[in-house]
Amino acid sequence: MKINKTYNTEKSINGTNRKKKLRRLLLLALSFMVIFGIYAAGCRLELKAIVMIYLGLLLALIIAFIILNRGIDTEPPEYDMLPEEWDREKKTRYLDNDAKRRKIARMLLYAIIPLLITFAVDLVYLAFFAGIN
Repeated sequence: MKINKTYNTEKSINGTNRKKKLRRLLLLALSFMVIFGIYAAGCRLELKAIVMIYLGLLLALIIAFIILNRGIDTEPPEYDMLPEEWDREKKTRYLDNDAKRRKIARMLLYAIIPLLITFAVDLVYLAFFAGIN
């Protein structure tokens, strides 16, 4: 496995990398607010199925992420790592398809992470604050 530790100083200087990270953080915060809001409303209305629905949704999204990402590995395969019997066109198609799949898998994280945080917040509430009322 090759670790690339080169940093692009031009992106850091003009702030595009910082803007991209801020946009991702804001998107995560927005998706958390929506997901947690629906969850809290369901709990407030005493919908008993809301927890099972969210757990099922979380499980389905995690399985879809693992399938689309082709495992948990963060690095895509290199051209030389693909089977020798594949011709150049098949290798190129595979790598292009892999990039598309990983992009979709990355987008799923904007739902997976807020769901995990929602359950973490709910567990903290149940462990420390549920008996106070």
